[in-house]
Amino acid sequence: SWRDLARICPAGICSLHAIRHARKLVMPSLRSQVLACMMGQVHARASAAESVVVGHSLGVQFAEQAAVLAETTSQGFRGILLIDGRMAMPDPIEITSAVAQDGAQEKDGIALLRKTYADTGLGSAWYERFVVNTRNFEGTPRFRLHAPVLDCTCPLEKMFEAFFCSDQVLNERRALHFTTAEVRPLADGSHMTANVTHSFDIAQQVRSLA
Repeated sequence: SWRDLARICPAGICSLHAIRHARKLVMPSLRSQVLACMMGQVHARASAAESVVVGHSLGVQFAEQAAVLAETTSQGFRGILLIDGRMAMPDPIEITSAVAQDGAQEKDGIALLRKTYADTGLGSAWYERFVVNTRNFEGTPRFRLHAPVLDCTCPLEKMFEAFFCSDQVLNERRALHFTTAEVRPLADGSHMTANVTHSFDIAQQVRSLA
């Protein structure tokens, strides 16, 4: 939930749940989902040049694709705030190998994700049906984004090591996506709840970009 952030941050906030819309349509790639489900509302509700786009977990990829489309079609966003995306698409070979070799660890992580997504109404098989297919369709970015980026990362939890990227991989891949990016660690944050438990810190980062 972004309600705590909305209470703290004085700016107007538009929250879009792209996944709920994308599940109704047959669109395997992130860019097609963002184009069909998000960009119309983004341009209708606010000026991209005066806005900060924020993404959490898989939403980081939606935020990045929205920023790519904004920079290629009009004005780019004022800033980009990423909250523990833990993905570096296309997936590194190390991640693919780890998933194949460490079935038990992956099973624990998938079990937690299933429970979390079931509790939010997305369905217990959402990860396998949506995230895996989406990640398989992503390629190498064609250009780097020019908007300033703040990347807030939580410690990598052990149960997610089999299919989330390590800090080293993220640091190596970050330069492929952004011209300027600053990492802000959330040392006591947890991947699944960082947007709620650290809403005050996130609001401060949004203000620094705005």
